[in-house]
Amino acid sequence: MNSRFGRNYVSFEEFELNDACELQPCVENISQAVASSEYARLIRAKDVEATLWTAVFRQDFAYQGGIGESAIARASAIGARLFIEDYTRPDDGGVPKNIWLNE
Repeated sequence: MNSRFGRNYVSFEEFELNDACELQPCVENISQAVASSEYARLIRAKDVEATLWTAVFRQDFAYQGGIGESAIARASAIGARLFIEDYTRPDDGGVPKNIWLNE
């Protein structure tokens, strides 16, 4: 698939999680929805790049370890990457901390 813009983004509805223990089920549900969607074939064929992007805006949201190996493995199996962008821990230049859970 070629786009004159190079990249297109699709967003799921916003999820406001209150606790990191809600992160794993949320990621698993989204991964399952993607795996059963029409996009799954395109993702597996690498025609579409899939990234489940989680943004963290609250310092008290302890996401470290919130996404376990089973959720990472499920996302990897369908060819989706998991990415966390932590806006509460920017570097000296103000860029949020970026964490890739799988590549």
